[in-house]
Amino acid sequence: MTSVLSQDQIHTPFAPKALSADPTGLLEVGLFPGRYAGDFPLRPGEHKTHRMLFDFHGPARPAETGAEVARGFSAPVLLEPSPEWWAETKVLGVLHPYDPETFPAYEVRNLSAVGVFPEGFEGERRSLLSQIEALDFYGWMDYGDVAIDFESETGQWNLKYDFDFCMLRQYARTGRREWLDLFRAAAAHASDIDVFHAPHYPELHFLKGGNWAHSLHDEPGHQNPHRNYNHFTRDLSFAARGPAALYYLTGDWKAYDAALERAENALARYMSPQEEPPQRESYEVGMRGHACTLQRLLEGYLLTGEERYRERARWCVRERAFDGRVEPGRPLEFSLWSMAFYAMALGRYCDLFPEDELARRSFLAHADVLAKSVDPAGKAGAAYTVTLYPGGRFERQGTCSHYNIMIADALALAYRMTGEAGYLEAAKQAFPYGVTNACWVGGPPTYYHVHSAAGSTFGNVYMATVAAEKR
Repeated sequence: MTSVLSQDQIHTPFAPKALSADPTGLLEVGLFPGRYAGDFPLRPGEHKTHRMLFDFHGPARPAETGAEVARGFSAPVLLEPSPEWWAETKVLGVLHPYDPETFPAYEVRNLSAVGVFPEGFEGERRSLLSQIEALDFYGWMDYGDVAIDFESETGQWNLKYDFDFCMLRQYARTGRREWLDLFRAAAAHASDIDVFHAPHYPELHFLKGGNWAHSLHDEPGHQNPHRNYNHFTRDLSFAARGPAALYYLTGDWKAYDAALERAENALARYMSPQEEPPQRESYEVGMRGHACTLQRLLEGYLLTGEERYRERARWCVRERAFDGRVEPGRPLEFSLWSMAFYAMALGRYCDLFPEDELARRSFLAHADVLAKSVDPAGKAGAAYTVTLYPGGRFERQGTCSHYNIMIADALALAYRMTGEAGYLEAAKQAFPYGVTNACWVGGPPTYYHVHSAAGSTFGNVYMATVAAEKR
């Protein structure tokens, strides 16, 4: 007798693809079944983990009992803390529990990402879940990832900017199981497919633990799935926080290994400095790539307690020890959205190591630039790019869409650190602009594509700070 699992079963994260049994009692589990006409190309450094339950029993046991055992394996009982517990303990960082009264637009946007819409809503009901279904983001390689549904729809997001970790934070603050299911599949996927699992070769040290980033803009993802021109660069090497969180919650050894591989990769020469930078102020601001390296080093330190991660993180902070000044004849032009990533990573470092005064000063210098970038007229939020000139002259260009939400978080961190009201006032302009215009200026108030969904999952620091001010 041969049977193949139904399509619904194939879509579950850990189900085998085929089962067969013959009259002699031989049971065959087809994880990569030969009956499938295509190939299963496991490429160098690529893993696929399957979790299986074998439940042997006599013929007299009712089918319902077997079904209960299977459900217990696929959907085990969970001990779920309340959103208030997650917020109070800060085990996932600063969180603000679901609050539709104070932040209705934010909550509508983020619930729509998992298919929950306000009563009477008449717009298009797109969500992460509907897009995964519509674009068929299933299968052994894609399951857990989400599509780049605003460009080439076969492109893979590869959980850009720790989107899996953001999913977990949204579950923690809302209690919505949809977010938890997305997180578990996403972090497992990131642990298998998106990290380059390889032995250490001295001449190829940059490969070990390298992170495959999202598909290039408009790059068809089906031609080279999850591997693309965005290879192992500092600028896009993230994805340690989600697998690390999965390990903390479940004891998943594979997630631990993957998070640590990515942290080890952050020690590579082209990722971070190899010696202590000189003790001086510099004129270089931190950007997205520096944030990715710093976050991975911090995750390695938290996972292991090993000083080498902390020391290298300290070197990285000193490498970008910005003091706010600009050299004569050398104006600085950079993207605010990219700086926001570094400000958040540096803020996390300051929270873990408050005794590092240089880090604190550098964080506040970055926050000062972010605050100045916010439209003083209160109409356009933070700029997309800025140019700094000697003497404090400041030019703004463009708008920053949903990145305003992250900028509001960084500004709220600066307010919590200093008590200076100007930071919070700037955050109060950036946050609502980012929520309202997360997709584009004048765009829909609900989910429309993954880019805005990933960006709009930030905002917890700002919301927690404003809510505390009101109490």
